[in-house]
Amino acid sequence: METPTTRDSTLFPPGYGEVILQSNDGLVCHFPRYLLAYMSTSFRDKFELPIVESQAGNRSEGVYQFQMTVPGQILELFLVYIDPKHSKPPIDLSTIEALLEMAEEHKVPTITEWFIKKAIVEERSNDSTSSVVTGAFAATNVMLALHCSTRFNLPIVGQFALQEFAGCDISRISFTTSIPLWVYQAGMKLREERIRQYENLIEETTKESLRVLCDKCTPTCVRWLLTMQSELRKGPRWEVLERVIGLYPPDCHHVGRMSWKFVCTYTLTSSTLGTQIRAAELRLPTWPDLVKISSRT
Repeated sequence: METPTTRDSTLFPPGYGEVILQSNDGLVCHFPRYLLAYMSTSFRDKFELPIVESQAGNRSEGVYQFQMTVPGQILELFLVYIDPKHSKPPIDLSTIEALLEMAEEHKVPTITEWFIKKAIVEERSNDSTSSVVTGAFAATNVMLALHCSTRFNLPIVGQFALQEFAGCDISRISFTTSIPLWVYQAGMKLREERIRQYENLIEETTKESLRVLCDKCTPTCVRWLLTMQSELRKGPRWEVLERVIGLYPPDCHHVGRMSWKFVCTYTLTSSTLGTQIRAAELRLPTWPDLVKISSRT
């Protein structure tokens, strides 16, 4: 096999540090030994071993050299995330798994901790006048978050991802062998339970509305409730219900009749069942409990 042509990194050029790391495609990065040892217990142990020539690494005239098994893009990204002189870029869907894998291999907890924070916390724009909020990674990339949570044993990320799985639009759910079956089983159980709760709420609302509906308005109300049921099956979450409430058809104005729109709104938003649903959506499923749930199938 041909040896790749080497080239120096522009982010970590010669003179940046006394440790030389070369990627499997020939990118050469120079990095400070003290910082690499501080951030990575794996490299720290290598620096403490007796100096011997080997394929893994060697030392010549005070310089440590390591041949890495990752491509240059991942190597540079790994070093950027552990170097305080470089600003951390946002999560890249195409590289995050490889970055976490390298962090796990070389025992760099700061990268994993950074990912966990990005996965579960919404971010507001740095511009003080901006109201733009970026959703947490687990909410915007639910399937990849589930994969990473099981691949790298990150239960808290899994909890947030399963919470999103239970209520996201069905079009965002895909099936892949990289995610364990028990995760799908647990997520679908949560989702089915939430759909049942919403169907019970709609049934309760239907009964209440029938008390005040006139014959002319009954078909209109029923169509609206069926639309709500259909939308909630696609994405069982409270914000979907609120959106469909905003699509109310014209109300009944017949003399002597109570507004069925008022009755439906009150039942949907103020009933005990509605309150229970909102509270349930805010609770995180616990990872061990989900394992027990899946084992019963």
